Amino acid sequence: MECTISWLTFYFTILFYTIFDVTTAQNNWKGNEVRWSKNCDFPGNNIGNQTIGGEHCGTICQNTLAECTHFTFTLFQGGTCWFKSGPVSPVQAIPLLSPGSVCGFLTISWVHEIGLSWSHHCTFPGGDFENQPSPGALCGPMCMDNPQCTHFVWTNVEGQGGICWMKSGGATRESAILTPGARGAVCGFRHNRSPNGGVPIVTSSTPWFDTDTCECVC
Repeated sequence: MECTISWLTFYFTILFYTIFDVTTAQNNWKGNEVRWSKNCDFPGNNIGNQTIGGEHCGTICQNTLAECTHFTFTLFQGGTCWFKSGPVSPVQAIPLLSPGSVCGFLTISWVHEIGLSWSHHCTFPGGDFENQPSPGALCGPMCMDNPQCTHFVWTNVEGQGGICWMKSGGATRESAILTPGARGAVCGFRHNRSPNGGVPIVTSSTPWFDTDTCECVC
């Protein structure tokens, strides 16, 4: 009986600390354009690694490697950053019981306009109800003109030209997924107007480049 109780205590202790570590990683993200947390990992999807200090991981991922969307740093060989690609969400982080380990991901930088927000290099999976050829700058207005459309993704698929994918069901900035920087996708969502009819403040916009090419991420 004592052995059984001991093993049960050990099992639930391990389970508690595993859940605690996951919760800690997911609720203690720091930074803005590059979000990071300690003692965590995004497994798989490696596109390369460099022996560098951990403070350089996010900068290289953001500014140097076009395909990088997230990373993990460990003290392997004195300090190694593992660069990773593909869609990523903070809930995918797992605990990494390795001293000095850090994981991080790039965030989506939104441009706010009257009635909608949009950003480069992101997508909203699913929810498609219509798509049609379109220049990038017209995709948002097309969504605004369609009562069923709540959000959209524009891609410039090689050989097909620009396509506007209109979507329904609602979306927020948190539900957008970052796509690798070389692909040129744009995603956006409509704002819900406030009861007093207020609209967001217009900020200066970064132009969409219709010459960007990308794989379809819809």
